[in-house]
Amino acid sequence: MFQITHKNNRVLSASAFMVIFLILSCEDQYRITGITTDEAVATGPTTARLKGTIGDLSNADHDEYGFCYSLGESPGIDSMKIILGDDPEIGVFSDTLTGLRGSTTYFVRAYIMEDDDYVYGDIKSFTTTPPQSPLVYTTGPTNVTANSAMSGGLITYDGGA
Repeated sequence: MFQITHKNNRVLSASAFMVIFLILSCEDQYRITGITTDEAVATGPTTARLKGTIGDLSNADHDEYGFCYSLGESPGIDSMKIILGDDPEIGVFSDTLTGLRGSTTYFVRAYIMEDDDYVYGDIKSFTTTPPQSPLVYTTGPTNVTANSAMSGGLITYDGGA
């Protein structure tokens, strides 16, 4: 074992020096990607707008990114998810959720897969608006016989269903 004298006349053993060296040399290797969940807003009874930001990418491999969402307060990768790609870039990403239930609270967060682990943004919530009644116009019957009749109609709004 050898000794190194620090500038304050403190003596460091070889093992302490090696620990300091390893910490300094590996500092950048284990940096975690910076991801945030910026926005989760209901835009109707069955839709919502989601927005996230990748602020920093570590040196790790990134296999996918997107949003995960659920009816429970802690959405994770095993919840419902939207995969937006497999080659993330620093910046804003967004998507629109469709097929949701009206008058329902959802929880969502952005995620990125980093070296087979998942890094998550903060959890946001939104509540979809109540569904509305559809607007249907019908025409009067024509060609009426004892066993049949003809009619028609027009759906001008489906109520968000």
